[in-house]
Amino acid sequence: MSLRSSEGNPVAGKPLGGTADRRPAPRKRKNFLGSQPLGLLFSAPYVIYIFAVLAYPLGYAVYISLHDFFFTAPRVKVDRPFVGLDNYVTVLTDPAVQRSFANIGVFLVINVPLTVILSLVLANALNRVTRLKTFFRVSYYVPYVTASVAVVGVWLFLFQQNGLVNAVLGPLAPNPSWLTNSWLAMPTVAFYVTWKQLGFFILLYLAALQNIPDELYESASVDGG
Repeated sequence: MSLRSSEGNPVAGKPLGGTADRRPAPRKRKNFLGSQPLGLLFSAPYVIYIFAVLAYPLGYAVYISLHDFFFTAPRVKVDRPFVGLDNYVTVLTDPAVQRSFANIGVFLVINVPLTVILSLVLANALNRVTRLKTFFRVSYYVPYVTASVAVVGVWLFLFQQNGLVNAVLGPLAPNPSWLTNSWLAMPTVAFYVTWKQLGFFILLYLAALQNIPDELYESASVDGG
């Protein structure tokens, strides 16, 4: 829209209601330290701790494993040639190491399924108990909080050569060496660890079961579950 003079001639001018010139705002420089540089200052001790205690020792251990490394007297320089993966091959082909892996496998095969299945079954049973509820829960949790020294002493008494277990088994098991036999020692340890930690996992499952709303049980019973 233009203005007109008294003679009616249009007069050039700025358009009415025009917007002012808008200049692009200057870009803000990105701060290398971020919007909260003080946070880096507070987290610096933890980062230094992680590097000094975890990252550097781990990296140095990997470096040692790739070289023919052996310790010497201070300030004595010796040649430690690079051997690649030879150290790993030597370890993995060692019969003692292979036997250790086999023992770990036996332990996991016994411990993990028993812990999961027994703790889930017992947690479901305890969740439905109405009488003596506290007594049963405490009874299952006591082994977990008992000092390991005391519990190990009891198990050593039970499974020794002339222990209670062999006395109960009698002729069914002619005095097996539960803790010294190469085939029985690891299963015995696996059963002990399962029994010792069972109360903790029962507590976890029981807490999860008690957080399930009653409406879900009611709807499942209505649907025929």
